[in-house]
Amino acid sequence: YREYNLNGKAVRVAVPVNLRPYFESVTTKNFFTVVSAEFKPEDDRSEYTFAEVAYIIRESLRQQMTREQLEKLFSYNVSNQMNILARAVPLPLKNIAIKTVYTKSALANTSTVTNIGRITVAPEYETYIRGFHAVLAMSAGQNLKGTVCSYKDTLTFTFSSRLEETHLQRRFFRTLAADGLKVTIETNGEYYD
Repeated sequence: YREYNLNGKAVRVAVPVNLRPYFESVTTKNFFTVVSAEFKPEDDRSEYTFAEVAYIIRESLRQQMTREQLEKLFSYNVSNQMNILARAVPLPLKNIAIKTVYTKSALANTSTVTNIGRITVAPEYETYIRGFHAVLAMSAGQNLKGTVCSYKDTLTFTFSSRLEETHLQRRFFRTLAADGLKVTIETNGEYYD
């Protein structure tokens, strides 16, 4: 793939990680942290194969997704909640601080992709449900996001975007189709060709 000129900047995609398997938890509440899948082209290279990009991203994730690294991220988040001084701060000020931290975190990543996982329903409802879709809301600095979920034998990847052009989405789905996967595209009508 020919990469766009990134001016030495990395492309980072925020990926939520389910912590239950790492910490043997059975909680039904959200128990996750976020890592960043990162690709940063070398200064003297302008072309990469898909396999090379996938390998770099996989190694980036592998380094971050160890129990020790995830524990550091999780502990940092919990320590902020346990801070006695923070408990005394009025809720409106906390809300402003949380929004500021969230915005700063969003700006540190190029995009976000989340995997809801396999969705199941009670057998008596299966005949009424064809599939599920989920859409991530936009956030500061992230103009394109993705959500993955599956139901029965269908995996759904949903893009949410505020971009006028659909080059990336087209390339994504064409690559899947070229690899032999059956691809069906649905749109909200904004991107009909």
